[in-house]
Amino acid sequence: WYQRRVREAVVSTQSTGGVLTASAIVFGNCVGAGIFISPRGVYEKAGSAGGGIIVWAAAGFIATLCTLAYAELGTMMQESGGEFVYIKNTYGRFPAFLFSFCNAFLIKPAALTVGAITFSEYLAALIWGEGVTWVMIKSISASFIVFLMVLNILSCKLIVKFCSVISVIKLIVVAFLLACGVAIVIRGEGHKENFKAASAFEM
Repeated sequence: WYQRRVREAVVSTQSTGGVLTASAIVFGNCVGAGIFISPRGVYEKAGSAGGGIIVWAAAGFIATLCTLAYAELGTMMQESGGEFVYIKNTYGRFPAFLFSFCNAFLIKPAALTVGAITFSEYLAALIWGEGVTWVMIKSISASFIVFLMVLNILSCKLIVKFCSVISVIKLIVVAFLLACGVAIVIRGEGHKENFKAASAFEM
C-alpha cells in the first residue's frame, strides 16, 4: 500500500532562480576558499614561479575536462540527483548510496568547514588584527555554519540570493587582486624577474 501511494504521489517543485542565479551558484562552487589559501602552498611545493604556473595550467585543463564530463552527463541523464543518478545508472544503487552517504557526512561538511575557517580567519584578522586566537576563529566558523543552516531552513529563495551575492563578492575580490597585480607590474614595482624565462624556473 505504501509503495503504491508513493508511486501515485505527485511531487511539484518551484523554481527559485534563473540562469544568472544558477551561474552564480556554479561559479561560487567552483571558486571556493581554496583560491585564497592554496597559491602559497602551490608555489612553495613547485619551487619556482614557472613551475607554479605550469601546475595551475595543468589543474585548469583537468578541471575543464571534468566540467565537460559533467555537462555531458547532465544532458544524457536529465534526472534530479546529480552524482547519485550518474553513479546509480552506471554502477548500481549500492555504490550510489555509499557515495551519497560519504558526500553528506564527510565530503560536504569538510568542504564547508574549510570555507568557514578561511572566512573566519580573514574576517577576524580584519577586525582584531594580530590578536586573533583559534577560539575566536572557531567560534566565528561555527556561527557562520549555523547562520547558513538557518537560512536554508527559513527559505530556499533566501539562501539562493545569499549564495548569488557571495559569488559576486568573490568575483569582485579576485578581479581586484588581479588588477592590483597588473597595476604593480605596469608601474615597474615589485619583483618582475620571475617573468623572465631565464629565471622563471630557478629553485
